[in-house]
Amino acid sequence: MLFADVVDVVEIRVEAGELALLEELLAPTANVLAAVVASRLECGRARLFAAGGDAHAADATFAEGIWQLRPLGLPFALARSRLAQASVLFTLGRDEEAANALHEARATFAGLGAVLWLERADRMRSAAPAA
Repeated sequence: MLFADVVDVVEIRVEAGELALLEELLAPTANVLAAVVASRLECGRARLFAAGGDAHAADATFAEGIWQLRPLGLPFALARSRLAQASVLFTLGRDEEAANALHEARATFAGLGAVLWLERADRMRSAAPAA
């Protein structure tokens, strides 16, 4: 749902006095949004750790970010995180782990019809060393 749609729904429900219904509708959205933002921040931190040469911190932080996403049922967000993780793992020379993360991301992008992201994954796969 677009942000403008959410604002419109909120205004309509407030005017109708349906505050309890509105709370019920928005609570899960807020929780999911907070988890997605937290996960994306963790993946960003992981890239920073990897760029700074701290592979252990990068691993732990990617694992945390991805762990937060898995139960949410948001395959695109998870695939983006796995693609970022694959990039870092290739950089660290951990090609087999990177290939696994890339395969998961690529399969998800293909299943979702996310063509631009699938092409990005394919470029990474083409540039990757043979695992």
